[in-house]
Amino acid sequence: MPEQVTATTLTYGLRELVWGIESEVAVITSLSRRIDEHVTKVNALRANAAERLRRLDVLRAAVDDPHLAAYLSRAAAAPLPQVGEEFPERMYGAVKKRKGRGAR
Repeated sequence: MPEQVTATTLTYGLRELVWGIESEVAVITSLSRRIDEHVTKVNALRANAAERLRRLDVLRAAVDDPHLAAYLSRAAAAPLPQVGEEFPERMYGAVKKRKGRGAR
């Protein structure tokens, strides 16, 4: 009888371990999905900013006044990201961490 109790205890212990692993995998999958959603939004924002900068470039090219041209050149300079993007090696392999200007 003690052997059966030990086998039952071991079976329940292994089930709990597998359930815990499955739970962690589900959370990681959910987090990856959320990351994808955020990256999609960031990409859309970057595309919007790039289009606006292209419009300023067209305006700059059409200007003859040197003072206005200088102003538009300064205004049309895209600011660098101020926050560093983290790419953990365990998730992304050999992709290196990219830092934005001002990131620490």
